[in-house]
Amino acid sequence: MKYKFLLIILFNSFFSCQKSDFSYLSPPKSVIDQYTKLYSESKVNLNQWDKLATIFPSNYNRNTQKDYTEDIQKFFTTHKNILLPDYPVYISIGLKLNSNTNVFFQKNSKIIYTGEVNGRHYDIVKIEDVENVNLYNPYVVGNRDAQMKHTGEWNAGLSIQNSRNIKIYNATIKNTWGDGIFVGSETGSFSEDVIIDGGWIDNVRRNGITITSGRNVKVENILISNTHGTLPEIGLHIEPSLYEEILENINIQKVYTYNNGVAGLGINLHAFSNKLKAPKNVSILVDGFKSDLSNYSMGFSMGDLNNSGTYNGKILIKNGVFTKPRLDYLWKNKDKIEVSYMNIVYK
Repeated sequence: MKYKFLLIILFNSFFSCQKSDFSYLSPPKSVIDQYTKLYSESKVNLNQWDKLATIFPSNYNRNTQKDYTEDIQKFFTTHKNILLPDYPVYISIGLKLNSNTNVFFQKNSKIIYTGEVNGRHYDIVKIEDVENVNLYNPYVVGNRDAQMKHTGEWNAGLSIQNSRNIKIYNATIKNTWGDGIFVGSETGSFSEDVIIDGGWIDNVRRNGITITSGRNVKVENILISNTHGTLPEIGLHIEPSLYEEILENINIQKVYTYNNGVAGLGINLHAFSNKLKAPKNVSILVDGFKSDLSNYSMGFSMGDLNNSGTYNGKILIKNGVFTKPRLDYLWKNKDKIEVSYMNIVYK
């Protein structure tokens, strides 16, 4: 594990000297509207779904932050098709989802996190070691600015670890202490058959979306903005943590990144650099990616400084539009960067 953290520190140090003062900028409303389209209730039959609102007392005050975490978790544990109330609910400990669970957020539904963050395992909605989970319109709000002694860089809004057949539709994630969405593993395993389709991730502290280990992962039609606070500060970052992890058929389609602290897109394959082990097979497609106003449009670090190119496969970036980077369109370390580009527009 010491090697893992050394690589993270090395990669982050490349960017640290390039950071500049950050100012929050709201994306244009037309862009927000383009990427945040509610998954319609008409597409799912909610008549037979179990209503979380039934756990609250009849005189429940929707404007107070009373904590019902224990009751909410019990409901999630004992029900499979869960309809959130059309108002916010507050939790102080992350919620764990079981296999074969569907959760539908209505127009005004939100899960708002009020607890502290003390290192790992403080993610807000945990999809871990499960399969067959669908989230519709999930809206998760963290408390990165709360006057609490938060530590570490974890606390993702949605954490998908060691899981398969997971679908997330029209997610809104804001103000988390860590990533907006995390996909992968913390144990050298991987997540498989994951779809993240539509939504907006804004003002999270680490990365908008982090992918560490996956097979058949698709991220599409999503807006990621104002990622800042602790490195890497990248809109969408592909960064395995351990050699044992995998990046196979990672498909990024029509993702728009706006005003992220360091870069719109990042790929860091340091963890795969090992001369004593077989080269890793990597397949990553980035199609229709847009980066606007970040320090760098893209940032790549493909191997450690003494051992580059220890992977096979293909990384292809095509049909991209990169606009007004504050420093440059591309940052890379000194290694040979084996990336193919097609039809990239620089503005």
